[in-house]
Amino acid sequence: MSEEADVLISEQEKKVRESMILGQQAKEFLNSDLARFINNTAEAIVVSAMDELTKVKPTDTQKIMELQNIVARFEHYEKYLEELIVSADMAYQFYLDNFNAED
Repeated sequence: MSEEADVLISEQEKKVRESMILGQQAKEFLNSDLARFINNTAEAIVVSAMDELTKVKPTDTQKIMELQNIVARFEHYEKYLEELIVSADMAYQFYLDNFNAED
């Protein structure tokens, strides 16, 4: 293999390793007391916002959008963490398939 190819592989391996580490940190975070506190707090806020959505006047579009944004933020927060973990799992499999034999 050429020196240029070696550099590209090492850069790719570095990115894969970084993805694996970030995913592991996300898993550890999700299992932490802090994550449980944040999730419980966010869920309570979302339940409150959804309850309020059922009571807001249909013509109060500003309030409706505000409440919808509260719900969306929590949903995006969960989705980002889940995607990060899936990406890390994929990176780990890629690492095993492509780099592990060299270690």
